Amino acid sequence: SGFYGACLADYKSYATPLGLVAVDTEICRALAAKKFFNKNRDTMRLEHSLENQLPFLQKALAGSDYRIVPIIFGVLKKKDFAVMAAAIAPFIDAKTLVIASSDLTHYGENFSYTPFRSDLAENLTRLDQGFIEPILQLDFDRCFDYHEKTGITVCGFVPIGVLIRLFEKKNFRSSLADYYKSGDLNGDYSTNVSYASLVFSAADNAAQDPIGLKRTEQKLLLELARSTLQSYFKNIKVPPQKENQFSAFPNLGKNLGVFVTLRKKARCAAASAVSSAGNPCTGAWKPTPSTPPSTTRASRRSRKRNWRAWKSSSRS
Repeated sequence: SGFYGACLADYKSYATPLGLVAVDTEICRALAAKKFFNKNRDTMRLEHSLENQLPFLQKALAGSDYRIVPIIFGVLKKKDFAVMAAAIAPFIDAKTLVIASSDLTHYGENFSYTPFRSDLAENLTRLDQGFIEPILQLDFDRCFDYHEKTGITVCGFVPIGVLIRLFEKKNFRSSLADYYKSGDLNGDYSTNVSYASLVFSAADNAAQDPIGLKRTEQKLLLELARSTLQSYFKNIKVPPQKENQFSAFPNLGKNLGVFVTLRKKARCAAASAVSSAGNPCTGAWKPTPSTPPSTTRASRRSRKRNWRAWKSSSRS
């Protein structure tokens, strides 16, 4: 990002193993005439964050007649985010999909960023959450100030900031579709990159989630249920939970009813035990304070009531 402003493609198309992706050369030409925009083939050739998105577009929009406007952002002063957003805005209509591509935190000695040395998984989640929340709220000042205060190593901070400026006055519904850390895969957070997927859509057309749990929160509860079952099956005890383990996810503090169902090869694992052990799923319709403890209790009861089915499923 050794240049100021933004760079546009002067290509007619991009090529991937899935085929060609056409570039809207007319819009690129018009934007290139705006302040802080320019065309530079060398800059575009050396950067790959755009190319990461192309296969997803080709898959999701297969059969559609679409064109892309590729923009690589460099550095930008706070006052100029709005200038660039204003330049882009006239080219966006109801059929336009806007993507800001970026990783989240790059943590570790290799990235020269180690703001903490202990409780890495929890602290990384908390750090990322502090950056994600103002984006979801389309709050540019909070997002910018958080970036300045923490020095969070988000490589695509500028395009994210421009996106916020672009949509901050829109009545959009936002949601966190997914969040995870590379350390979640192997348990090693000493060198970690975080990832998140945020979605913004017109509030009038967005389907409402009756529960309100994000995909990441659903995933956390599923992992909690599974770890409880595994630990209780092997050790007859519930695995310890770290204090404030779920503090970064306020939705999990809601009063909700929780059910846990055991399955074996897509079928209810407790089906053979229904007559003697009761229901194949265990939980409570009545909302109880804090969802994670309720999930743990329901998982434990499910294991107790359906011992034979769980034992059989564990072996398969």
